[in-house]
Amino acid sequence: MQKEPGILDILSNDVEKADFWHTMKREYRELHEFYIDSDRKKRLLSMGRFKRSMHIAAWILQGMFYKLTPARRLLIVAGILLSINGITFKFASWLVGDRGLLGALLIFFVLMLELKDKLLAHDELDAGRTIQRALLPPEQPNIPGWSVWLFTRPAREVGGDLVDIIDHDSKTMSILMADVSGKGLRAALWTAKLQATIRALITMITDPLDLVDRVNKIFHRDSLRSVFASMVLLRVNKSSGQIQYVNAGHLPPVLCNRDGKTECGRGQLAIGLSPSSKYVLNELTMAIGDVLVSFSDGVTEAANENGEFYGNDKPLQIAERLRNTDAPVIGKAILLDLERFVGESSASDDISIIILKRHS
Repeated sequence: MQKEPGILDILSNDVEKADFWHTMKREYRELHEFYIDSDRKKRLLSMGRFKRSMHIAAWILQGMFYKLTPARRLLIVAGILLSINGITFKFASWLVGDRGLLGALLIFFVLMLELKDKLLAHDELDAGRTIQRALLPPEQPNIPGWSVWLFTRPAREVGGDLVDIIDHDSKTMSILMADVSGKGLRAALWTAKLQATIRALITMITDPLDLVDRVNKIFHRDSLRSVFASMVLLRVNKSSGQIQYVNAGHLPPVLCNRDGKTECGRGQLAIGLSPSSKYVLNELTMAIGDVLVSFSDGVTEAANENGEFYGNDKPLQIAERLRNTDAPVIGKAILLDLERFVGESSASDDISIIILKRHS
C-alpha cells in the first residue's frame, strides 16, 4: 500500500506549485463579489481608501456571519468573547479556557463544520459536472464536408449554457445553442430538461419553427416563472449549405465570407416567457469556405480587471482573419484571445462558442 505523504511534504509541494499572490488576489475578488452587493459597491466609490477598507472588511464579516446557521452563529459569538476576555473556569478537574484557548477551539470547530459542508457540496457538484459533461456532444463532431467546433464552459462547477448537435442523416443536421437564465446548479437542472425536451421532439418535428414553438410551450408549462432561455436552432442541409434557423432571444449568429461579415436576423422572445410567443423562420445559404459564428453573452460580456468587456468585434475579427482555416482553429483562437483579455478576472457567466464552416 502506498504511503500517504506527510504534512511537511504536502506543504512543501503547495509552496512549489501555488502562485500564492495571484491566488490570494483572485480569492479576494471572489470574496468581494460574493459578499458585497451592487448598492454597497456604489457606496464604496465615494469613500477614501482607509474608510473603504474598513467597510469592505466589516461587510464581508457581516455577510459571513449572517450566512451561518443559528447554532454556528452562537458558537462564533461565544468563541470571540472567550478569546477576547480570556475567561478561565474549571470543568471537573480541568482548567479550561486559559488565554482564550476554548474560544479558539470553538471558532476552529465552526470552521471545520463549514469546511465539511463545502466538501459535501463540492462532491455533489462534481458529480453534477460529470453528468453534464456526459450529456455534451463531442467538441469536434465528424461531419463530411463540414468542420464544426462546439465549446461550452460554465462559470461555476455546472452551468446553464447548452450546445448540441444532432446529425439526422446524410442530408441534414441540427445545431443548437441555448442559455438558461441564472447560473450554477439551478440553471444546470433546467438546461438538462431543455436538452432532453429538444432531443425527444426533434426526431418527430422536422420544421424548426414548429419545434421551437412546441419547446416554448412545454418549457413555459413546466418551469418556474422566473426561468427562461434564449436559444438559436439551426437546421442545416449538408449538400446545399442552406440553413433554416429560429432565434428565440439569443445573440444572432454571424456569417463570415469573402464579402465580409453579415449578422443574421435578430430573434423574438426567449422561450419560457410566454406560451403564445410567435417566432420567425429565417433562411441563409453558406457557400463553400463560409464560416458561421455563434456565441453566448458570456463571451461578449466577459470583463477584464479594468471592467472592460470583450465585446462582439474581437471574436468576429478573428473569425474573418482565420476564415481560410477550419472551425476548431478559429474557435480555439477566439477562446485563447478571450482568456488573454480576461486575465486574472473571475468568470461571471458561462461561455459558449459554436463555429461552423462549409468545406464542400
